[in-house]
Amino acid sequence: MTYSKIMQSAFVFVAAVCVSGCALKAAPSGFLDDYSSLRESEDQNHLWVSAPAQADPYAYTEVLIEPVTVYFHPKAKGKEVESAKLEEFSLMLESRIAKTFAQQYVIASEPGKDVLRLKTVITDVVPSFPLLNIAPHHTLATGVGLGGAAVEAEFVDSLTGEQILALRYVRKGFRRRYFKGWTKWGHAEDVLNDWADILYTQINKVNESGQAATP
Repeated sequence: MTYSKIMQSAFVFVAAVCVSGCALKAAPSGFLDDYSSLRESEDQNHLWVSAPAQADPYAYTEVLIEPVTVYFHPKAKGKEVESAKLEEFSLMLESRIAKTFAQQYVIASEPGKDVLRLKTVITDVVPSFPLLNIAPHHTLATGVGLGGAAVEAEFVDSLTGEQILALRYVRKGFRRRYFKGWTKWGHAEDVLNDWADILYTQINKVNESGQAATP
């Protein structure tokens, strides 16, 4: 069998599998107390965001970053992933968040006045199919072979516990970033890296305007 026929057979097989179960449709994990107020963001795809309807002006200058953990829904695909890899994802995301927020905030070690507490969890991860991403025209045309991830987070006042902002982000890898799928977890890592930037951007909308970020 020629290489091209092998690739075609592999594509047909994995495509069939993906049609029946590869789409990333992560259910709310239960980490957040309330999902009913989350609304789809107008300026960020795949993001749902909520904030207090009546928010006083905020001027937070520090952020206390809690350790990133895994909080899977019982039906999450990521439940099959080895624990060592999940710990690697958690540490990678925590480091990325700290690096991103250090651009503008002091990274706090304890609660205090003007200190935000950030709690974030990974709620699902889905592997990429490197064999399919080697042939980018298939990925660009169909999205087959893309991995992804789902995450949730909330910012609260570190002293009062008042929720300032809650967010949920669920997406597969971008087709135009097919090269991220050349490794098994490339797309999932790409989603987690983007998550750090999204958290930073969304909380700054609250912090700079003194009002809830508009979903």
